[in-house]
Amino acid sequence: MDDQIRLDRALAAGGPGQGPWKSAHHLDQWNVWVSDYDEEISIEVPAGRHDLTFANIEGDWLQIRSLLLPRYRSSRYPAVDALGLACDRQLLLWFHNQESTWRTEHDGKTPARLEAIHARVPAADGTWQVEWWNTSTGEVVRRDTATAASGELILTAPDFSSDVAARVEPSRG
Repeated sequence: MDDQIRLDRALAAGGPGQGPWKSAHHLDQWNVWVSDYDEEISIEVPAGRHDLTFANIEGDWLQIRSLLLPRYRSSRYPAVDALGLACDRQLLLWFHNQESTWRTEHDGKTPARLEAIHARVPAADGTWQVEWWNTSTGEVVRRDTATAASGELILTAPDFSSDVAARVEPSRG
């Protein structure tokens, strides 16, 4: 991780019962053993941006069946939570800046302002009316009209630091 070795472990191969692997089979064509460890190997990865490198530096080949990165968020996406409820006549959405917590306020800090946050939500084709609400004051901060096409409605939230909510309904008339 970040050009520092965090784990260096030999994963040898051999016949059934000859090592810590769960199972093994021989590939006669190449005269090699394939040993399946079938185990979870983990390292601690602290919060923040990191470069992870997996390398097989000795021996033949290595197959990784799966890679689990819990609570991972790509740096391509903002640190925002998005929740929604939907029925045929209404969509309710809530966007929360993950930097906005009681601790942030207690420490006298201001969360970064999030700009141009987009959401793609399933919706019936047609025109929809969108009300954006400041959840702290209970005031409508903006009204938009949006059009759903191919079963998808694309919404752009107003800029916010803590959170913002939307009530979305089909246009009347």
